[in-house]
Amino acid sequence: MKRGTIIIIFLLLLFSPRLFFADTVDKPILKKPIQITISEDSSFKFEIETSFKRSGLRIYLGVLEPGKKYPVPRYRFLLVDKDAAKRTTHIFRYNLERFESYNKDILNFREKGYGIIQYQIVIPVYGGEEVFYGRFGFIKKNKKYYRAPIIIEGPFIDQVTTNSAVISYTLNEFGTNKSTLIINDKTYKSDGIKNEIIIKDLSPAKSYNYSIQIDGYPGEFSGTFKTDSGIPNFKFAVMCDSRGGYGYSESTTGTSYNAVRNLMTRAADKDIDFIVFPGDLINGYLDNVAAIKEQYSTWKKAVEPIAWKIPIYEGIGNHEMLIEIVEKKNKKYDFNKKPPYSTEDIFAQEFVNPENGPDVKKGMPPYKENVYSFVYGTCTFIMLNNVYNQGSYETGNFYLQGYIAEDQMDWLETELKKAKLTTKHTFVFVHEPAFPNGGHLRDSMFYWGKNEKFNKMRKKFVKLLSDYEVDILFAGHEHNYNRMLINDKVQDDITEPFWQVISGGTGAPYYNQDLRAPWKNNVKVFSTQIHYVVIEVKGKTVKLTCYSDQDQILDEFVF
Repeated sequence: MKRGTIIIIFLLLLFSPRLFFADTVDKPILKKPIQITISEDSSFKFEIETSFKRSGLRIYLGVLEPGKKYPVPRYRFLLVDKDAAKRTTHIFRYNLERFESYNKDILNFREKGYGIIQYQIVIPVYGGEEVFYGRFGFIKKNKKYYRAPIIIEGPFIDQVTTNSAVISYTLNEFGTNKSTLIINDKTYKSDGIKNEIIIKDLSPAKSYNYSIQIDGYPGEFSGTFKTDSGIPNFKFAVMCDSRGGYGYSESTTGTSYNAVRNLMTRAADKDIDFIVFPGDLINGYLDNVAAIKEQYSTWKKAVEPIAWKIPIYEGIGNHEMLIEIVEKKNKKYDFNKKPPYSTEDIFAQEFVNPENGPDVKKGMPPYKENVYSFVYGTCTFIMLNNVYNQGSYETGNFYLQGYIAEDQMDWLETELKKAKLTTKHTFVFVHEPAFPNGGHLRDSMFYWGKNEKFNKMRKKFVKLLSDYEVDILFAGHEHNYNRMLINDKVQDDITEPFWQVISGGTGAPYYNQDLRAPWKNNVKVFSTQIHYVVIEVKGKTVKLTCYSDQDQILDEFVF
């Protein structure tokens, strides 16, 4: 073979992995849910069926150590697939009695007769590893072991107000699926696998403990949260863009798992009341619902140690997209899937956000739980979706990313009017910034200023924020931190300046500042470091602090 031919083949292998690796097809990593069976003699079996032939799988087994501020698994045992042959069905066996030995039984399984095993499954794939996190429960009766029903996702606390909250959790499909939530001397019974329970008649500024009991399992799941005080004296955190990349040395099933967990626990240690995350939680851009749900599941496992007591408000970014591929003139284009499998439909199934967004036209994806507003501490928070019904080009009812549709803009104006009359401060969230500064001047709300439709939309949007005296416009999309003043030097009809803060540093690959931006002189601070932002509201004062992933202060400013 000639040297030139060898070089060409090498370059094709290096830069065109889709030509050679079948696992780039949008199938879920797991062909079906992981099957776990427990025998009466304490042996248990994992049966894992992958969509593609694999070898070298690993399973880590452990428990949640008692007394931790943020409960995360501590692994103790390792199971390794030593067979080099690639296959789609993978069987692992182990014994529960190993967890009951005197030097390993930190949760008193032997004495209590029940418990929960945490697991981490690692599947080698092209370019790295896919990792799945989970748990299963067991009970012991008359020295015989049985599988037990437990909560496998959550519990999560959401939508905390002065007098209410929502607690959500998912059970494994095993047993009766009946559960009881106990809080404030009241019981809420449920018989569903996926549960969203609204708690009412709470008191402002009060801490509450809750517990969840599952029929057929002797233990309980517990958590705590604090209600809104109803006064402008609180803290919240903002972070965005945790989609998989190399910003934190690894990508775990579509998300920067360790970056998410690290930043959220650091933010929680700042005594925040809630977190806002406006998009790009995952890699997405998949045409398979099961595959995108795998990625959402991993993201939720990353936030689980925090979200049982601190609410998280999520938004949609372009990477949440579920796509239909359209071929035109030998080119492939991505368009949002149609309801009921649209990006917005599946997002609403996965998260628990307010449902007070605008109405939609018949046949369009919902705004439910992706466009919404809420009030906390007499301040208004507005989440928008400027990647709604996204397409590679505008056609029919599809929009280019970054666009805010007319019905959403009308709803925004109504919310801003109400906020100006009734609350102290207003914060607006989008995924794609009005004024990009590094990595996305080619899209966002700018498109290099060459798209007149976007120019008019952005001007209207920014004027609304100015007229109704919004404090901060938060965005992500660009994987960096920057704080920029929006005034009449940026847009000549601005009468009330406000700040745009881009916080896109939760692990996605970084973008440097692009000095070709026409508004570069209005950018006051710029950093490519992984980071999170904490906002402290005290009456009329708003203080912003941006922390790195090592808690260095990257920016500090009082409005």
